[in-house]
Order: sequence, then structure tokens, then C-alpha cells
Amino acid sequence: MKYAKFILYISVIFTCSVNANTFIDLYKAGLKSNLLLKANNASFDSIEQEKRTALGAFLPSVNLQSNFRFQDLDASQQSQNYLLHTPDTDTKSEGVGYAINVEQPLFDLELYHRYDRAALNSKRTNLERNLAAYEYLRDYYDAYLNISSAWAERENLKSLLRAYTEHLILIRKQHAIGLAQPSDLYQVEASLANLKVNEIMIENRLNFSFKRLELILQKEVFFIQHMSVDVEHFAQPSKSPNEYLKEFSQNLDYQIATFDVKMAKKDLKIAKSLTLPKVSASLSYNYNNQDDTFDFQADRYLKQDGLTFSINMTMPLYAGGRDSSREKGTTYLYESRKYQKQFLQHQIKHSIAATYDNVRANIESISARQKSIEALELALENTKTEYMNGFNDYIQLRDSQIRLHEERNQLVIDKTTLMSSYFLLNQLTGTNVEELARNINLLYGGEIIKNES
Repeated sequence: MKYAKFILYISVIFTCSVNANTFIDLYKAGLKSNLLLKANNASFDSIEQEKRTALGAFLPSVNLQSNFRFQDLDASQQSQNYLLHTPDTDTKSEGVGYAINVEQPLFDLELYHRYDRAALNSKRTNLERNLAAYEYLRDYYDAYLNISSAWAERENLKSLLRAYTEHLILIRKQHAIGLAQPSDLYQVEASLANLKVNEIMIENRLNFSFKRLELILQKEVFFIQHMSVDVEHFAQPSKSPNEYLKEFSQNLDYQIATFDVKMAKKDLKIAKSLTLPKVSASLSYNYNNQDDTFDFQADRYLKQDGLTFSINMTMPLYAGGRDSSREKGTTYLYESRKYQKQFLQHQIKHSIAATYDNVRANIESISARQKSIEALELALENTKTEYMNGFNDYIQLRDSQIRLHEERNQLVIDKTTLMSSYFLLNQLTGTNVEELARNINLLYGGEIIKNES
């Protein structure tokens, strides 16, 4: 009973560890530590502050000016004319003054367009942040796929190694009693050695893929899970080609290009507004108090306070052609952004159509490959029987085993290619990155792939 409880306790711990390293859990852990995403978040926060700065230019500005003055002057004069008497003088003066000024823009199109541009830039930066999250998910999923495919190829190779090892044991027994030629034994040993070299290369690839995954996530990964769902059914397109093509406008690159056009148009409006008048109003309260004493005798006091209101207008008349050159330059930039957006639209539509065709072709290829594997497995069983009965030689048996092994490896490649195309189709059509990560997570719940590096 105690032993059963201990086994149950160990299985619970193992299950918890497995759940902690599911596809979605690792994805979320990487979101928190990825440096590129942190940089994009900081950039977004910086742009948000620029938008607030542009908004503040519309609001009234208030400033205070103050001063304190003190002056003490002694004056004396000497003359050789003894009839003229000039006494020494002492002059003191002190004063206090301050002014409170309030300024408010009344008409300034440049400020309006700059704020509008800052708001557009904020939205564009948010799209770049989403694009960075997509790039992170793509890199993460590529590394995940590489591990899964390398593991599957290693499992296929282990199956072939077991078959060759069993055959080597059989050949050695037959050779010992004179039923097999030495050349047959050498061929099996050479084939087995080549397979072990391939096994080492696949192990290195698997270890490298785990290290790349750890670099992307910036954390240690002890194991992941293999596919548990048939990818050909999972990745089946749910819409028609025309429906996918209509979603090109949801593509993040296209949306960023759209904001580039809008911002270039705002730059053009800003350049035009530099030649227009600017009107502002100002209101100030002034206070000044001065106290003068002259030659210890007379005091003079001066006190001033009051309000001043004014409306100011400035309008540029001539700036050496700078404004017109700036306007022409922004006009050309605006036209360039529009052409780039149109080109990107055609490019995205072409990519969607091509990727959709690739997905369908990959699904058909997987279906055909599975049928081919079934036929090769039957053919291998028949070849084994004929070999054991002496109707075939070792070369025919080896060729049948290799064909089956290569076809199984090609099936792994087809599945990996399909999932890459599936990911690209979703990215091109602007599927939400969190939603895509959750969908892919449904695919992985199979065998545990341990990190043995």
C-alpha cells in the first residue's frame, strides 16, 4: 500500500512537471523574458509620452517671473574751486516685482497636425509590438518544430537500427554454421556503422534545437511534448481561397504600411501649415514695488500692479524657399508611401494564395505518403519472409528497409512543412497571435521529448 502511494505521488509530480512545460506555458514564459518584446514595449511607452507632449501644446501655459533688486551707491566729488561745495551723497534703492503670464494658442494648424501624427504613430507602434510578438512566436515555433521533427527522425532511425541489429545477430549465427557468406556479414556491419553515424548527427541536431529553444525563451527547457493530433486534419483550411484573400487587410505589415501613408500625409499637412498664420492670446498680471532714498533725506515709493491682455499673430512672409522645399519633399515621400502600400498589397495577396496552395498540397502529400508507408511495410514483411526462406538476398532486404525508413522520414518533413505553412497562412491573414498560440497548443500533447544535452 505504501509502495502504491509512493508511485502515485511520483506520477502526480511528473504530471505537474509535464503541464508546466506545455507549448502554451513555455510560450507565455518566453513572453515575459524576451528582450525584443521588452524593447518594443519600452518604445511604445516612449511614443505614448510623445503623444501626451503634443497634446500639452494645445493647453494653456502658465509661468511666473519674479525679481528682487537692491542698490546702495555712495558719491563724492573733489574740486579746486573752493567756492563750490559738493557734499557727499548716498543713494539706496530696493524693489520687488513679479509677473504671472498665461498663454493660450487660438489658431495653430501645425500643433493640431503634430498631435494627430503622434496619435497615428502611437497606433503604428502598437502594431509593431504585435508584430514583434508574432516574430517571437514564429521563432519559438520553428525551434519547437525542429525538436519535434528531429526526435521523430531519431525514433525512425532507432527502429531501423533495431532491425539491422537483429539482422546482424542472425547473420552471425548463419555465418557460424556456414549458411551465410562473409560478404553478407560485412555488409550488415558497414550499414549498421553508417546508421550509428547518422544517429550521432541527429542527436547533435536535437541538442542544438533545444539550445536554440532555450535561447529564444531565455530559460532552461527540460522537455517538450510531441504531436498528438493528425496535422493533416488540424491544418485543414476552414475557408475558401477567396475568403482568405479578403483578409489581406488584417495583415500586420499591411496595417503598418497603411499608418505609414497616413503619417506621411500628416507630414505634408504640417509642412503646408508652416506658411499659415498662428494666433495666440496672453494674459499677464504684473506687480512692482520700488523704494528709493536719496542723500538721507527724500524717500520715493513707486507701486505698480495690473492686468495686461493681448492677442498675437505671427505669419511667415519669406523663409528663403525652405518651406516650399520642405512641402515638395514631403509630397514625394507621401507618394512613395502610397506606392509601397499598393505593392505590399499585391505581394501579400500573392503570398496568401501561394501559401494556401502549399497547405492543400502538403495535406495531399501526407495522405499519399501514409499510403505509401503502408504499402512499403507490407512489402518489407514479404521481403523478410522471402529472405528467411532463401528466395532473396540481403541487399534486397536492406533496400526495402531503407526505402521504408526514408519514406517515414519524408513523412516527418511533410508534417513539419505543413505546420510551417499553416503558421504562415495565419500570419498573412492577421490571426490574433494569442489565438494562434492557443490553437497550436492543441496539437501538442503526445510523448515527452527530453532535453538530454
